[in-house]
Amino acid sequence: MVLLTGSTRRDGFQSHRVDGWSIRSCPMSSATLVDDGRSRIAAWETRDAVYFGPVGPVGDPPAGWWRPAGAGRARKHPVLARNREGVLLLAWTEGAGWRRGGDLAWQVFDGQGRPLSPQERRPGGIPMWGLPAAVALADGSFLVIH
Repeated sequence: MVLLTGSTRRDGFQSHRVDGWSIRSCPMSSATLVDDGRSRIAAWETRDAVYFGPVGPVGDPPAGWWRPAGAGRARKHPVLARNREGVLLLAWTEGAGWRRGGDLAWQVFDGQGRPLSPQERRPGGIPMWGLPAAVALADGSFLVIH
């Protein structure tokens, strides 16, 4: 996983290796960022697990990595939402792949990556070619679309 940082000014962009993974096929996954103007959190997949962590000032790769506990079936396609209190919702797919749907899983964390809720799962919640999407609502709750 590579993080590209920079600006449109003449100083250009820099790439930073976030996480290494030697693989001989397409992982068929995705990554996400949330930014509230004060801090950024990135989420990505490596080695069939999803990770997330803070991204420092422009030019700095993630300062630390967090991940949901346990092991699921091929965790992929992480999405993040952060409410105004700094609480994070991380949602992801499990078992999804080429021409195959999977389960929807999610967990809520504080701003330091500590779990605030147990992991939850909706078996079969991701259709073939589907991905989850998440948003924080004005009342602080979260909405996950799948």
